[in-house]
Amino acid sequence: MTSPAPTAFEQAVVAWVETALDSFKAAGQTAFRVALQGQPAAGSDQKSVPELRAPAAYVHVISEGPFGHAEGHTTDDALGTNPVTGDPRYAHRVSTHWDARVGVQVIGVQHRQMAQALEVSIYRPDIEQVNKEAGLSIRMLDSSVDVTGLAGIESDPRTAMEFRAGFARVDSVGLDVIETVEATVDVQ
Repeated sequence: MTSPAPTAFEQAVVAWVETALDSFKAAGQTAFRVALQGQPAAGSDQKSVPELRAPAAYVHVISEGPFGHAEGHTTDDALGTNPVTGDPRYAHRVSTHWDARVGVQVIGVQHRQMAQALEVSIYRPDIEQVNKEAGLSIRMLDSSVDVTGLAGIESDPRTAMEFRAGFARVDSVGLDVIETVEATVDVQ
């Protein structure tokens, strides 16, 4: 059994972290390394976290869920055909606003500077625009903790942070088109 691919939301969060921390990438890296927790390691069906060499970041979607009421509207976009009648189906889009808690651990000698860059990134217009286009809104930093010196744990220097994020989820379902209506009247 294979795990599902990362959702559009997870991909947008990873892209935000990669972009915000791009200036910290190591020599020879084309992009800052970011791993999404809960995804299988290469060649495995087991959900685990690949071990990244610093500088790097781990992203973990702690919780997510709908916020408010869904909004729906039907469009003129064709969405296939009815398998029985062959009639066209039209897209009915359902938009839901979601809220999530996202944990990020930045790892490396400059972990404190990376944490600060990530925090400041939510106010940078260039990153804010990219997030907006992906339907993502990083709203606030909940906490930031230097976890380098936890008792009994040897690891690279790191800071753990938690953000609140909002995003729009859009699902489409196909609706059959009613082309003709026949009225019958039963007179008594």
